[in-house]
Amino acid sequence: MKTRIKTRIKTRIKTRITSQRFITVPHLAFAALLGLTSLHAQDVLHLQDGRKLRGKVQRLASQSIAMLEVLPGGRGSAQRDIPPDQVAFIDFAPLPGEAEALADPANAAMEKRLLELWQEKSVNLRWPSNNAGLIGLTLAGQSMKSGDPLLIERAFRIYSLIEKEDWDEKRRDEAKRGRLRCLIQLKRIDEAIAEAQKLAESDEEPGLLLEAGLVLAQADFERLKIFEKDHPRWMEDDELAAARTKLYHQTLDQFLQAPLFHGSMEDKAAESLWGAVQVHLFAKENRAALDRARDLLQLYPKTSQAAEARKLLPSETPAPSPDQ
Repeated sequence: MKTRIKTRIKTRIKTRITSQRFITVPHLAFAALLGLTSLHAQDVLHLQDGRKLRGKVQRLASQSIAMLEVLPGGRGSAQRDIPPDQVAFIDFAPLPGEAEALADPANAAMEKRLLELWQEKSVNLRWPSNNAGLIGLTLAGQSMKSGDPLLIERAFRIYSLIEKEDWDEKRRDEAKRGRLRCLIQLKRIDEAIAEAQKLAESDEEPGLLLEAGLVLAQADFERLKIFEKDHPRWMEDDELAAARTKLYHQTLDQFLQAPLFHGSMEDKAAESLWGAVQVHLFAKENRAALDRARDLLQLYPKTSQAAEARKLLPSETPAPSPDQ
């Protein structure tokens, strides 16, 4: 009897010691990771052969990807170095506060968190499926709304980096459009015109072509403003009047191209038509401005530009569209 009890005790002690070997010195750092991954999502490496590795990506480099892998069944961890050519893509776990910041970028605290997330994640822009580009685009868009030249400069740098390095083609295209808009806001008009013309000649994607045309229209509008500021009595000189009239019609025609030929792309068509309203108001052509504002309300009543047009026509309501 005593022999059996001693045997059982020895067996239990041995079993307990064996089960605790996973928390030896090499795994102490991972003990904290196990606690974290039980509460938060893990990084997931999708390999080319269909396997998945879960854990924490520690380093991304062109030679190897270092990962602390969580072994199946909670059996501990393993340090892995995987050649990048064996990896199809990576699902990166969201960082603390990431979802909240993306959902409410206008909140000052969330905008600050977006900047922190961008600084931490932007080094991995080229790795699929990193969402650093989404974070950067959201932050840059919010910076553009501020009107602060320093923040617009920051947006320009963010857009430039995403355009150059992001793994996602759609985000690269969006960054290209954003960078062109930055050039306009920063009054780098000649640079904006040169890039927009180059884009219009080399790209066939409708969204980018439309953006290029809109940038050219905005650039010409800025040139028109500068012209009239530099020549306040232009109407008294035939040559100046001819030059101003040419620039005016060129600007107006470019703003009207989108609603005339790309009306199905509502956001850009509405933005262009609102640009035409602004040109008429600048030229003190109030009746024409109100006519274009009515067109905007009629054609694109659900856009943000329609809300602005409605302010010019407070007593009017848009007629129902044909599909209503």
